Amino acid sequence: MRKLLLIMFAMVFVVSSCKLDESEDGDTGTDTGTGTTTTTMKITSPNGGESFSEGSSTEIKWTSNATTLLRIQFSYDNGASWYLVADSLVNSGVYSWFPLPTTISNQCKLRVATISGTAADETDQNFSITKSNSQSITLLSPIGGESWEAGSNQQIKWFSIGVDSLIIQYTPNNGITWSNVGKVVKNTGIFFWEPVPNTPSTLAKIRLLDADDSSPVVESPKVFEILPEPKIKVKAPNGGEVLVSGSDKMIEWESENIENVKIAYTLNNGFEWIPIIDKYPSTGFYEWKNIPIANSKLCKIRVYDAKDSEPWDVSDNVFSITNQTTQAITITSPDGGEAWEGGSSHAITWNSSGIKRVKLEYTLNNGLTWNQLVNDFENNGSYQWSIPDIFSSQCKIKVSDSEDAEPSDESNGVFTISQVPTLDLISPDGNENLIAGAPVDIIWTSKGIDNIKIEFTEKNGITESDWFTLVESTPAGVGKYSTSFTRASDLYRVRISDAKDGSPRDVSSSTFRVTQKPTIVVISPNGGENWLVGSPYDITWQANNIEKIRIEISVNGGKNYVNIDSNLVNNGYYRWTVDPAKINFNSDLCKVRISEFIASDPTSKRAVDETDTYFSIHKKEVEKLIRVTAPNGGENFGYNEFNEIIWASVNVDFVKIEYTINNGQNWVTIIDKYPSTGRYDWNPVDLPSSLARVRITDYFDPSVRDESDNYFNLTKKLPSVKIISPMQLQQLDVNTQTDISFICTEDIVKVGIYSSIDNGVTWNLVTYQNTPADIQHTFKWIPTQQTEMGRIRIDGYLSIDPNIVGASDTSDRFIVK
Repeated sequence: MRKLLLIMFAMVFVVSSCKLDESEDGDTGTDTGTGTTTTTMKITSPNGGESFSEGSSTEIKWTSNATTLLRIQFSYDNGASWYLVADSLVNSGVYSWFPLPTTISNQCKLRVATISGTAADETDQNFSITKSNSQSITLLSPIGGESWEAGSNQQIKWFSIGVDSLIIQYTPNNGITWSNVGKVVKNTGIFFWEPVPNTPSTLAKIRLLDADDSSPVVESPKVFEILPEPKIKVKAPNGGEVLVSGSDKMIEWESENIENVKIAYTLNNGFEWIPIIDKYPSTGFYEWKNIPIANSKLCKIRVYDAKDSEPWDVSDNVFSITNQTTQAITITSPDGGEAWEGGSSHAITWNSSGIKRVKLEYTLNNGLTWNQLVNDFENNGSYQWSIPDIFSSQCKIKVSDSEDAEPSDESNGVFTISQVPTLDLISPDGNENLIAGAPVDIIWTSKGIDNIKIEFTEKNGITESDWFTLVESTPAGVGKYSTSFTRASDLYRVRISDAKDGSPRDVSSSTFRVTQKPTIVVISPNGGENWLVGSPYDITWQANNIEKIRIEISVNGGKNYVNIDSNLVNNGYYRWTVDPAKINFNSDLCKVRISEFIASDPTSKRAVDETDTYFSIHKKEVEKLIRVTAPNGGENFGYNEFNEIIWASVNVDFVKIEYTINNGQNWVTIIDKYPSTGRYDWNPVDLPSSLARVRITDYFDPSVRDESDNYFNLTKKLPSVKIISPMQLQQLDVNTQTDISFICTEDIVKVGIYSSIDNGVTWNLVTYQNTPADIQHTFKWIPTQQTEMGRIRIDGYLSIDPNIVGASDTSDRFIVK
């Protein structure tokens, strides 16, 4: 039997070989027995004797009348084994073969056959594939545009010539840096990259290098994408919940780079999993309706990638499903620590079981009192709350069964409700009339704002560059900021805004006016004059921005004033005959006061000035009189300083001036004969005393004299610094050189000069400067910042110890524009 089978197999093989030989010979024609046309196939190139380099290309050509698809195969061992070159080809008669294999052989053959096997042909003779003298690598994949997931397995493919082993590298940043994918790999043309690293990038490339000498080298011509590694995290139910059979529950999860998910649940802590849904878009939410009838405390949810079940995640802890009527409520939000803004809308959420309708309440005082939100609300686990515009950091929510208030739950901790920020400028809001340099209060109301920024404009604020910052940040709750405006303009406005982010803001509804400050300077009498009762005298002054004035007189050193005249036109001149009704006795303590007169506000003191020092008014019958008015007790006169001796006199032409330092035991002449002008500049001697007096005597009649009523002090001159400029409200130009001028005593050998742009709150050192014996000094300074609150401070250091500040002076406020 076995022998019979072998004979039959041999006969079949012979017959088949004969048929194949007939086809392979490429003979065409008609079957003489049947008259039907046979399928023919004839390879024309290569057909034997050719020699090709590995990795090169050539065209395979044939002739055939086949109407079916063709297959091309290759053999490098004279037909002992065949390998596929191309499959399912249309019979075009030609195929571009690239690249030729890297198998070196002179026993190569090609076969072209119909897929149905009706016709085939092989090359008549062997051809050769020889080793190439050059090296090359061609990357086939990835070449750009691919999207590979981190953690997935991918194939890196290439073709090479003359290369034995390769190094494979990748870059996530388009070639800035490269990292090895693995160890040196054999040149197989394919590498399984598993897993793709979790380095998400849209600028990834692959690079191949010859392991021997790094040449040749090739990289992806374009970038491809490495997507983030897919992730899933179950959020709810996540442990501890109690779900009631037949109810609904929102299953929640977070995912990354997942298109669809599959969801399942377990009743036995993962021993078995029961599908809920096999494929659902990974939106992060799925409503699990009609929870199955079960009683288990070992339930969990599993969510995983619907494509290949990886990745996946399950509930962190078990929850319960019960078909028993168990009532429970657990608030999930807000549960403490939240910060919600009044006027916004937030969801109050809770988990519950066995409850149909609920009551919701809130507290602003940590539960001392409760306010009802809704009394009979369908228990769907969520309520959208429009939050009231209030402020409290002691807020809680309470949810209870609306039927009997049991069970109930409240937030575990307090949360905060903040008010909607509002800002309302009250004053100045438009049409006010303010005086330059006069105090003005900026007043506002606010809610929900910690600090405000205050700005002003003198040009109606048409462009943003017209606005200047008055203060960057000041507490909003104060509601008031005191300042003054220094320049005249009819187009002032104020703007206030949240110092944090500029919103909300409010601006004066219309412009207000700032006019120059009204000023009055009394010119005469201004001290030392001698007037007689009943005689006419000129009262003169200089006044600006004033229409009407009032004139008053005091005969007791300014303690009380009586009216001379009022509602006078401001012409700078008034002739007054000393009225006996105002004064009919002798006084050396007279002063004149001139003030602005406003009929609608008779007590206004917007502008006022008085004589600098006393003058005298006496009855006409007085023949001669001298009255010392300064020093007259209590003054401090310093050594090496010019101090004024002041007196009043009647009918005295020349005086003698003396001083004592021992209460009159001895008198020392200051000047023997001096015109009785009422003033004399005296530089005292260096003899300190607390018992000093001055005596003034009629040079021609020594019986007419007067002396200081009380002692004054003679002191050594103290170290001092006095700033001369910049002066009060002086306007300087930013980035333009200006002078800082000051005087100091000779015992100041060095000064430190400081500047401030915030009215002296903070100081910045400008320079240190030595001060030689000159009395006045000047420093060239360039202010670099605009400010309405500029000041200069100068600290003087003593010659006895240059590290000790012996004197200091601060300038009045000035402006830098």
